[in-house]
Amino acid sequence: MIPSAAVPLVGPGVAVVVCITELNMRIISGSQRGRKLLGPRDSSVRPALDSVREAVFNILSSEVEGARVLDLFCGVGAFGLEALSRGARKGHFVDNSSDSLAILRRNIELLGFDAFVSVEQGDAYGFHDSADAVYDLIFADPPFTVFKEEGGAERVFSMAERLLYPDPGREKRTMVLRLPSWYRREPPFQVDDRRVYGESVVLFLSTPGDASGSS
Repeated sequence: MIPSAAVPLVGPGVAVVVCITELNMRIISGSQRGRKLLGPRDSSVRPALDSVREAVFNILSSEVEGARVLDLFCGVGAFGLEALSRGARKGHFVDNSSDSLAILRRNIELLGFDAFVSVEQGDAYGFHDSADAVYDLIFADPPFTVFKEEGGAERVFSMAERLLYPDPGREKRTMVLRLPSWYRREPPFQVDDRRVYGESVVLFLSTPGDASGSS
């Protein structure tokens, strides 16, 4: 067990000291079932609760195994790491916080997922995939405070549209987008499924039905 502590975490080109602790959350199922995740000791990161993630993955079901996963606003990696434990092929994690990514790298190391992941510090709103990096399953978990900012929700929805509706002929993909339950405006695109879990609303989105299903 790792108690709360100030721990030096080193990643590619970064060496920082972050106060970390074991979160009251774990990998729910798969190869790393039951393993606890590390997180910051303060409240700067608000990962989805175990109950929310379990419900989400129950809905995704067979879409996870073998998937190429993109985890945006990843924080300490709760969604993407759960997907890898359940058989996802690879994961790419994006966040703008060096502290969160340092803890994420530690979680990746502890779970033994080093060979299956890549980590990027950057602006998730502006993320663009490419022909060389295509994703089947996208998790987007922006900070809830964004939805109180002028134009914040529009930035989130613009990102979702760009990643869900790329050039014609691109492969089918699914996005899981978590919003605060107090945000009431409808997104400007079709929602396949909507679930409310306490303070969270989870939207399940996908590319149009005529998207290519090739892999």
